[in-house]
Amino acid sequence: MNPMLKQYTPALAEASREEMSAILTRKAEEVGPAGLADYVGFTIETIEDSKDRIKVAIADLKMLLQAAEGQEKIVKAEVRNLLEINGIDKIQGDRISSITLFDPAPKKKLVVLDKEAAIEAGFAKVSVDTTALKKAVEAGEVDEEVAVLEVEHQENSIKVNRRRTV
Repeated sequence: MNPMLKQYTPALAEASREEMSAILTRKAEEVGPAGLADYVGFTIETIEDSKDRIKVAIADLKMLLQAAEGQEKIVKAEVRNLLEINGIDKIQGDRISSITLFDPAPKKKLVVLDKEAAIEAGFAKVSVDTTALKKAVEAGEVDEEVAVLEVEHQENSIKVNRRRTV
């Protein structure tokens, strides 16, 4: 875990799966069932808080990246304007090889004016409506040769129920 994000972290929050049983057993012996519940709840809250801080840091980094990308566009546009105004195609640098003014390839975007005509001409693809098919399989309206539902059972989980303060 990043030391910058770490304040107090229970051992359980950073333990490997193999270490968890020993930690939980030791903690149960030290503090009893109620203390163990508090310890597990605190551990999960600590992990959730870390995840929240990471999400905020990611959002902050995305904003910084957008700002840097915007600044880069502005610098390139202003340098391009300067070069164009002065009729310069290329400038040589001492540490940078050169800065060159060039025309980028035009971007192409397809605009379909008549969808029906495009479909009739063979420019269409067919895909399975998985949502409708799943409902039909669940209702028993589809043969097993067509589709089946694979059921994946997941392990039980725990939920931390916090006390409400009044």
